[in-house]
Amino acid sequence: MGLFSKKVSHKAGQVDKSRLPRHIAIIMDGNGRWAKKRGLPRTAGHKVGAETFRKIALYCKALGVEYLTIYAFSTENWKRPAEEVSTLMSLLKKYMQEAIDTMERDQMKLRFFGDLSALSPELQALAHKANEVADRVEGFQANLCINYGGRDEILHAAKLCAAAGEEMKPCTRTPSASPAQGSRLMARSRPSRL
Repeated sequence: MGLFSKKVSHKAGQVDKSRLPRHIAIIMDGNGRWAKKRGLPRTAGHKVGAETFRKIALYCKALGVEYLTIYAFSTENWKRPAEEVSTLMSLLKKYMQEAIDTMERDQMKLRFFGDLSALSPELQALAHKANEVADRVEGFQANLCINYGGRDEILHAAKLCAAAGEEMKPCTRTPSASPAQGSRLMARSRPSRL
């Protein structure tokens, strides 16, 4: 079964496709708390959250949304208990492998963004491979942001400006610009259409 190949019944109301955004971004938060409220281990919440990502991605594709970005694992998440981080990395590996195996067949690409250098060499290689396969696929694109953080992004931008001898200026991004333009998150292999 492919990463995005499960059939999902959509219970939402009618969607005005003329007002549909091209890009939707979601910060995954609260999976552990969701599980805890139900008497389950936090890791069970992360597994349910990963399946929810799958359902949302399928729904977005069916509606005609071009891009879905999920902020899944921030730099702050490394401070969680080792067992929880290990479970999250195992889930990440599972979904990376599924994506690599099914993207071309399903015409749905999964790209990985963020500072991937903190991941294990195996996960870095899988993310690189997934991004390579995504280059050959047309259609819906899900972006998974890993090891990102606002403070880290600001520090990185300041260092780049200093190294280039540039003065830091306030952001003049227009509402139509992608929130990630200029960010290290998207700089590593930013899709040309974003």
